[in-house]
Amino acid sequence: MGWFEKLKEIKDRIFGTKPKMLNAPEKNENTNITKVDLNMPKTNTDIPKTIEKYKINYQIKPNTLESAIEQYLMALLYRRKNNDNINSYGALTDLGGLQDQKNPGKNPENEKIVLNKIRRDRRYSIKEQKSGNGEVDFYHILKGKNGKTVNRLYLNCKRENVAVLANELLKELENTDSYYFKFDSDTQMQKKSRPEKFVFYLSDNPIETRNVITAIERIKQRNPRLFEGSKSVSPFLNTINGNIMYAKEPTSDEYIGIDGRITKIAKSYNSLLAAALNDCYYTSISDIVAKDYYLASKTQGMKYDDSMAYTLFALEDVLEDPFKKKQLIEGMKNKLQICMKNNPVLDIKGMDKTSRKVEGR
Repeated sequence: MGWFEKLKEIKDRIFGTKPKMLNAPEKNENTNITKVDLNMPKTNTDIPKTIEKYKINYQIKPNTLESAIEQYLMALLYRRKNNDNINSYGALTDLGGLQDQKNPGKNPENEKIVLNKIRRDRRYSIKEQKSGNGEVDFYHILKGKNGKTVNRLYLNCKRENVAVLANELLKELENTDSYYFKFDSDTQMQKKSRPEKFVFYLSDNPIETRNVITAIERIKQRNPRLFEGSKSVSPFLNTINGNIMYAKEPTSDEYIGIDGRITKIAKSYNSLLAAALNDCYYTSISDIVAKDYYLASKTQGMKYDDSMAYTLFALEDVLEDPFKKKQLIEGMKNKLQICMKNNPVLDIKGMDKTSRKVEGR
């Protein structure tokens, strides 16, 4: 079976060939890109003769940093296969997204209701975050004063439940003086499913953080249906109770690369993490390509004006070769330690925060 046939088979297994009915019972959440099974070669004859001397059995355990890196690499290839914009940020925010763009339920109607409710209440202010084409991507909801953000909480759920859950949060936080969160617009969810339908911006006040987490847990106890899909999370982010992701707010709009160079980026944790993954990926695959004439020819000499797109020609072959696949993933994993040292805000799941070493290794 060729590479693209294999991708199609994996894609069908992940996304399904038919849209899922809204009322279909979910025995398991198999729509998450984080559950990719590469089905790597299992017999000697499946391994190219050119790497016969490198025959290894490279097994990746789930819920590890290696698994997260593997998912990121697969997301890059899916973007190329689907003719999407190939970039690190897009691949990162694909991970953990529920593929429910075609399952709106009553969310469009419910969204209008909850937005009208917020606009009529003077205690709240609402701001629309729009994309380049003028469409609304997120609705920002603020109550009280907006303190300096130091942490973020992320929460996932099904598209059909976003507006209802937003309304439940407003009710549960009724007696809270101040808070700030945003949620996905239904317009954006038609185009892309991210792993964070809600983002909470938290100050350094521990009471504020506790109030938000408590509110989420109370709603979950009262109406667990609204949290279906909430355990589909980004594999690089740490979690609270298995479904609330969290990260620190970057203090600047700069990323310090592996080579020490400073690059301007959007001031968000995902942008910082995407820059680090891009850096680790490109430098690691460049090391592999530099030692392999065949891969170097496929990347056309690594055209630096569009380095990410050109490396994907080599990435297909690297992931089919267990030896090179291990080289790439281990290389990225080790370089992430440098990224975390250069950018202390980064706190990657599977990495020890104090020693900046991979846990258990």
